[in-house]
Amino acid sequence: MAVGKLRSDKNEKVSKLAKSIVQKWKKNVTEAAALAKKKKLENTQKSSNNPTNNIGDNKAQNSEKTSIQDSTPKESISPNNQKSPSPPSTNKSEFDPETGKKTRSFANDGVSFQPTGDKIRDKSIEMLYNALVVDSYSDSKAILARAVDIENAEIAKVSSTNQAYKSDIRSFYLNLKDPKNPNIRSAIIEGNIKPSDFVKMTPEEMASEERKNNDLKIQKENLFKAQGAGPQEAETDMFRCSKCGSRKCRYYQLQTRSADEPMTTFVSCTYCGKRWKFC
Repeated sequence: MAVGKLRSDKNEKVSKLAKSIVQKWKKNVTEAAALAKKKKLENTQKSSNNPTNNIGDNKAQNSEKTSIQDSTPKESISPNNQKSPSPPSTNKSEFDPETGKKTRSFANDGVSFQPTGDKIRDKSIEMLYNALVVDSYSDSKAILARAVDIENAEIAKVSSTNQAYKSDIRSFYLNLKDPKNPNIRSAIIEGNIKPSDFVKMTPEEMASEERKNNDLKIQKENLFKAQGAGPQEAETDMFRCSKCGSRKCRYYQLQTRSADEPMTTFVSCTYCGKRWKFC
C-alpha cells in the first residue's frame, strides 16, 4: 500500500500521519471482522432455537413415513371380513358319530367312587368302567358297581397290584372293550357272569364269538397241515379187523428199526377205529 510506505518517509509529519492512518485502518478492519463473527454466531443460535426452521425437515420425514405406511397392504375391515374368535377345538373322538352325543366314558359320565387309597387300583377301576360302558345304555351307577366288583375280585385273587394284577387288568380291558364282544359286557352288567367267575376266565374264554371262530379255523388249518406232513395212508381190504371183522382198513408203513429190517405196518379199521401194527 502507498500509505504504508509513507510511514518511513523522512518527513516526520508525513511519517506520523501515515502511521496514524494505518493503525486506524487496522483497528477498523479488526472491529469489522469481530462484529461479523458475532452476528454469524447469533444467527446460528437463533436458527437452532427456532422450531420453525425445522419445518422443512419434519415435512420430509413425515412424507417418508406416510409413503412407507401407504405401501404396506392393509387388511380390509368390512363387516364380512371382521376377525372373529375361533371356536374352541373339540376332540371329535369324544362324540358318537351316529347320535352326536358325547361318547360314554368315566370322565364324560361324571361318575365317582370311594378311592381305594391305591392309585393303581383306582386307575384300574376307571379302565374297567371305560371298557364296560362301550355301546352301553345301562345306568352309570350299575356299570361302576360292576367295575368295582371286578377289581375287588382281582385283588382278592392275586393279593396285590403286582405284575400279574396289571397283566390281568390289561387283558380284561382289551377283551371287554372289543366292539365285537358285546355279549360278555352285557352278561357282566346284567349279572349273568359274576365278577368272581370273570376274573378266572382265560383270554380265550373272554374272546368274542368272531374271534373264537377265527381261532378254531386256525387250529383246524394247523391240524390239517400237520397231518399233511405225516405219512400217507392208503385204503385196503388186505387186513381183517379182529374186533369187528371188517376189511375196510387204512394203513401206512414206517421204518421204525434199522434200515436192513422190514418196515412196520400201521393199520386202522375205518369201521370201528381199532388200530394195530405188525412187522
